[in-house]
Amino acid sequence: MIAVRFLDAEGTILDPACEGLSISEGTRLGRYFYPLQILKRGAFSKEFSIDAPVAMLEIEILLWRPQTTAKYTLEDLKFLSTRFDRRFADPPDTLPEGSSYAWALSEIAAASREGGLAALDIGAHGDQAHVTTRHLVQALLPDGRVDCVRVAQELRPDFRMLTPGAQVLAGDLGQLPRQRQYHLVSLYPHAYNWSTIASALEAIEPLLYDSGYLIVGLASNLSGQPEHFRKQLQSQSGSTELSLHTVSEILKESPFEPVGLVAAIDREHDLDPIQWVIARKKRVFLLVRDTPGLVDSIARSAWADAAVAVEPILRKSTSHSQLAAYLGQYAHQFAETAKIAGEEGRQDAVLPCRMAAAMLKPESEAYSVELLSALRSAGEYEFAERFCQAALKRLPGSWSLRMQEALLQAATDRGLEASFTVMEYIRAMPRFNGSMRRSITVVMRGFAHECQRAGVVTPHPQPLLLPEVALAYNAEVEKNAQRWYESPLTKLLAFDNIQRAADRRAARATRHAQGRAAPRRRTRILFLSGGNWKFVINILKYFENHDTGFDVRTYDFSSTEESLAKDHLHEIFAPVSLGLDPYEVWRRTVESDATLGELVEWSDLVFCEWAGSHAIWLSRFLPADKRLLVRLHSYEAFSQWPFFLNYGGIDGMLFVAGHIRSFADKQFRMLEHGFPTAVLPNFNDMSSFARPKAPSARRTLGMVGYSNMNKDPIFAVRVLEQLRRRDASWRLKLVGHPWNEAALDGAELAYYREFKALVAEHKLEDAIVFSGYSKDIPAVLEGVGFILSCSWREGTHEALLEGMATGAVPVLRRWPMVSPFGAPESTYPRLECFETVDQAVEIVTSHAGEREFAEASRRAIAYAMGNFDETAVFPRFAEFLNLVADRTGIEEGTRNA
Repeated sequence: MIAVRFLDAEGTILDPACEGLSISEGTRLGRYFYPLQILKRGAFSKEFSIDAPVAMLEIEILLWRPQTTAKYTLEDLKFLSTRFDRRFADPPDTLPEGSSYAWALSEIAAASREGGLAALDIGAHGDQAHVTTRHLVQALLPDGRVDCVRVAQELRPDFRMLTPGAQVLAGDLGQLPRQRQYHLVSLYPHAYNWSTIASALEAIEPLLYDSGYLIVGLASNLSGQPEHFRKQLQSQSGSTELSLHTVSEILKESPFEPVGLVAAIDREHDLDPIQWVIARKKRVFLLVRDTPGLVDSIARSAWADAAVAVEPILRKSTSHSQLAAYLGQYAHQFAETAKIAGEEGRQDAVLPCRMAAAMLKPESEAYSVELLSALRSAGEYEFAERFCQAALKRLPGSWSLRMQEALLQAATDRGLEASFTVMEYIRAMPRFNGSMRRSITVVMRGFAHECQRAGVVTPHPQPLLLPEVALAYNAEVEKNAQRWYESPLTKLLAFDNIQRAADRRAARATRHAQGRAAPRRRTRILFLSGGNWKFVINILKYFENHDTGFDVRTYDFSSTEESLAKDHLHEIFAPVSLGLDPYEVWRRTVESDATLGELVEWSDLVFCEWAGSHAIWLSRFLPADKRLLVRLHSYEAFSQWPFFLNYGGIDGMLFVAGHIRSFADKQFRMLEHGFPTAVLPNFNDMSSFARPKAPSARRTLGMVGYSNMNKDPIFAVRVLEQLRRRDASWRLKLVGHPWNEAALDGAELAYYREFKALVAEHKLEDAIVFSGYSKDIPAVLEGVGFILSCSWREGTHEALLEGMATGAVPVLRRWPMVSPFGAPESTYPRLECFETVDQAVEIVTSHAGEREFAEASRRAIAYAMGNFDETAVFPRFAEFLNLVADRTGIEEGTRNA
């Protein structure tokens, strides 16, 4: 046989599974075994797949001059045939009849050992095969020691399978000597029973040196063997012919691997021909035996420990066919242990067990999928990539693995590539289930995240909330967003938009054709939010305290939203056209939440506060004859949610600021859908905010809401430090919830520490007052004369206008993350803005005089009340509600003004 080994630069064998060449079918060796001549005839063939850099190739001819190994660099391969001719001599012209086997073995001994050799001959006393065995062993080791163990009966079939490496002997083999090891062991079983022979090999293994050879004699003529032997051979190897392949199949779970199958003819003693299996210990067996703790863990059924022990071996390659043959019987135990460990929260055991299960049973699609999922969760993308490609080669028709490939692509900034992979999957699948759609959801959300990162690496779920990402992204918003629209999955969402709009037109046309005009009553509005009612409370209070001509009810969608996120996330992010029926989705939801169904049925218009996941779901599944108005704040504009809105299911959008509408449209292409939009600030009842300022107010800066990076209190500290250089009486009052350092991580934690360091550096501890959260903003700001807005981005910045309503002078930064889209002037036209610390200091000092401050304070109150008080905002708000509701059939006299 010929062994081929691939080595890396350090001389480590890269993959034991790639050792050995198979003899091509139809090749007949004849009586003698001449590897070189077979090689020259091109009779050997095998494909190799190595997933690591190869530095050296070793080629070894066994039973010729083994341990005389030819080593070649990759550059030498083109000279391979000539090097073989120079390195190995041709066999002798003539040989004594029947001596080819003995001659080949003598070559082994002559090439590799010098005296002191020992052989063990196990055979049945008096049997003719025993004579042949003795003859061959003596030919091999003429000067060595030969121990004979005569087994009076056949190897008994009740041998128990032994743990690899164990030295326990049973049955008639109890006679075997245990005090020494041998260079060669010869075994001739009296009768054929492969399970018994396998047990014998387990017992023999400890007696053989790791570099030694095992010889097993089998009768060449199988026709005279019992029927059960031929059936057993057929079941184990798929053939009734003794060949190297059938023997390899039979021995695949034993410690030994065959390296040759040779016919021995001994006419001198007039014996029948014998097929001799020449075997040696598997490298993988030695590897397993010598891996610390592995054998012991398997013996104790400690599968988590066994997985940890074998993990370093598995990580060296993605292909372990020999290891799989030897340990694959335990794959199920590893898989079950991984499942239990995951349920118990022992994550450190999950990945090693998943790896062991998948790589020891490579034909299992389920195990491979579970391993890839575990590798992605652990962030081991490089190894996952190599394993995924190897698995796809083994199982090229597996769409589950193709989906894992797409998920891996999405996790490694190859979202567009993942989208096309998923589309191949979609075209091949006639039907879709929730699991498939959930995987598609992961791909699409990952790609949306990637598109918004603008090449900046960050795990932040909303990367545009980070200044460094937003500044890079906003420099070329349309170009960066264009990647999203190049995805074939995005085109499915666009198709959903068209289909949804058509369905709604058809539903309303049907209603009109049936003569079901809107009844003569007040317009009914259902206000719906996903748990955050902060900016809608004042609207509801206004409806409650005034006769507006509208009937209003509310519904908190948060519990339904939690259920969707847990069990039906794909309904929010996967295309509806992938097998989702909007009618059935709505029916299922209202069956579990009758209140939602009743309120929607009652309403004419659903007002959705925040353009988050609940808005996406409503845009897709709200009954087609209901109208939907969505209000979008700055937070959602910097998120991925609007990518997934079904704009065909929306009748109007309300924006809190002009620059937010501009930015959202450039990124999400909202305005091309043709529904009405409006820009209206949040509602505020500020009629009681104006109060006399304390004398210290003219030397006090204030910020309401400060404990996050976006509000940028560091900028405020720098302004304070510059002011105190001129006048040490300046103070800064920070109002709101303080930082919770234990809850901070990443960029927010780094920012907090920078803030503390800056305060300490300039010794400002006594100049900064921290005031806790309070609902009584006018009282808190009585001593604040200048209200700061230092944020990176805002929509309206309620704290600023509330401060102005108390008489505080606005010190307004040109918010860097949204300034390219017209901020803050789109919200606060005609107000002076700053970009640098020096400019902020100039605004403050120019209004710090008594007369100047009084005038600026008066103007601030008038500005806030005239533009942002609820009495100024509501008429425009009511007008837009009526526009979107569009209740055809209501008489003109009953329409809302």
